[in-house]
Amino acid sequence: MLGFDILLTNDLKAVLIEVNHTPSYRTDSALDKYVKEGLIENTLRLLNVKEDDKEKHYARTAAASQIRLYVLYIARAGLLY
Repeated sequence: MLGFDILLTNDLKAVLIEVNHTPSYRTDSALDKYVKEGLIENTLRLLNVKEDDKEKHYARTAAASQIRLYVLYIARAGLLY
């Protein structure tokens, strides 16, 4: 994940100041907390992330792992044609 520091000019033009390869999510003030929470919430909303996506991902990963193990077992047992 990248963090972008942007400056808005008086005429509301965005100027890129820097790009951080390890952005901080630590909050040092109430304003910092407000801005970062809003940023994260809006990013997840834009990405259409749902509450159960993590569980669905783990279930799909577990199922795929079981299939790979089963196919490997069959192949080693010489049951594949």
